[in-house]
Amino acid sequence: MFQIDGHNHKVQRVRALIVALVLMLPGIGVLAAIPSSMPAVAYSPMGADAQKGQVSNAPSGSTDIAEEQAISSGRLMDEPGFVWTPEEMAKAKPIEMHAQLSEAGGAPQPRSNGPELSIPSMMPTDAITPDNIQPEAYTTWPLMAVGKVFFRDGGLSYVCSGSSAVNRAIWTAGHCVYNNTAHRWHTNFAFVPAYDTGSQPYGLWTSSDLWSLNGWTAGGANASAYDIGMAVMNNLNGYTLSQRVGHLGMLANGSRTQLVVALGYPQAAPYNGNSMFGCYSQYRGTDPAFNPATNWIDCDLTGGSSGGPWVIDFRSGGLLYVNSVNSYRYTNNPRRMYGPYFGTGAINLYNAVRYR
Repeated sequence: MFQIDGHNHKVQRVRALIVALVLMLPGIGVLAAIPSSMPAVAYSPMGADAQKGQVSNAPSGSTDIAEEQAISSGRLMDEPGFVWTPEEMAKAKPIEMHAQLSEAGGAPQPRSNGPELSIPSMMPTDAITPDNIQPEAYTTWPLMAVGKVFFRDGGLSYVCSGSSAVNRAIWTAGHCVYNNTAHRWHTNFAFVPAYDTGSQPYGLWTSSDLWSLNGWTAGGANASAYDIGMAVMNNLNGYTLSQRVGHLGMLANGSRTQLVVALGYPQAAPYNGNSMFGCYSQYRGTDPAFNPATNWIDCDLTGGSSGGPWVIDFRSGGLLYVNSVNSYRYTNNPRRMYGPYFGTGAINLYNAVRYR
């Protein structure tokens, strides 16, 4: 586990790693530097697409499996008069990490039968420097695409984590958008990219609608297999979220055996939610208690990190594929983090939100 803190001089190696990664990427900060031969649908969510509604040269993701269908909240009905002031944000508590009581272990599962889909990441299309701060680790690519989530449920305020996914949308966990015990969508959902001890260098983005998979919203013993959520964010000051902070790529129906960086804002003890933390880990195994089996990695992040992305090829630069999110832990082994396998359901979610 490592801390990413723009005010901590002990993270110079992390910053150097990020700078090296940025220098390896073409066209930093300017849309014109992206080669025109690259698919517009993959690198420019605002561009025209003759096959609008689906990812170019990729499977539609449609399926007869009910659990993999994308479900929408419709237009969010927020609590009247509620505003995310610094005081309200400080009151927010970490959502439970949907912890299980005991683990069974298991052997690796075969890759999904669906066609593999990979979608490239995209640098921000504007070159605006965050207001009133000096560029630090959080405001460098790709960390600027990761942030803290705030929402309301049952009259209380909670926090999770998330990452910019495409156009106006973010990835997070299903339990960060929908309470599948009370069967209700969360309200007053907001995303703060590059959050740092109260600082909001790219502003606070409110949500118009939330999305998850039917396998999560229906609840039941197998829900954790589908613990994936997305939120569509309103424009802020005339920009879409991806224009301001870019978005990470995505890998679905791929090999489970990956080296990932799991990122998030843990707030349950011993953390306080002020800083972004990350875990480097190889894929370690699966949890056969669920179908499809979830993956696990070595990571001790706590509540508040839920929904934070698992990013492939973070250190070497270039790919930056999200292929899972922080979902749950077992009480008898808190140093393992589990996340849902990104399969056809993840593709369905992506297709549902990418032009919203």
